[in-house]
Amino acid sequence: MAPMIDVVFLLLIFFFCVTTFSQIERSDILLATALSSDTLERDETSLVVNVHRNGAIKVHGREMTMESLTDYLTRLVEKRGSNAFEVIIRSDRKSRYGDTKDVFRACARSGCVYIKLGVEKPDQDSKKKYLLDPFSGEYQYEDE
Repeated sequence: MAPMIDVVFLLLIFFFCVTTFSQIERSDILLATALSSDTLERDETSLVVNVHRNGAIKVHGREMTMESLTDYLTRLVEKRGSNAFEVIIRSDRKSRYGDTKDVFRACARSGCVYIKLGVEKPDQDSKKKYLLDPFSGEYQYEDE
């Protein structure tokens, strides 16, 4: 009976660690909102690329340059095949569009076929509309 309890405790510790890492990966990005979007089903074949508001690109919590991202994606396509995985780009709503566009281009140059943009749906309870100020790049909210 004692070995079984040891195995249960090891499994619990493993799942606590894995859950913590997945929360770290998505903690500091505020996604853009979209009124119409599909629910994203992420599985083990999905690769998440985070674009932060300061332009930093992170994959699996590791910061990358555009060149290293392209190399990483190219090696992944060569190893798995272009249809074997999808890339989910999670871009902060206050990041520059050019940074997100560069990540899209890196995915396309590497041969990735399935590229998705992560967004979140606005609160259904909220009656607020959001507008992007083209001069400052800031979001302004107004009541309906």
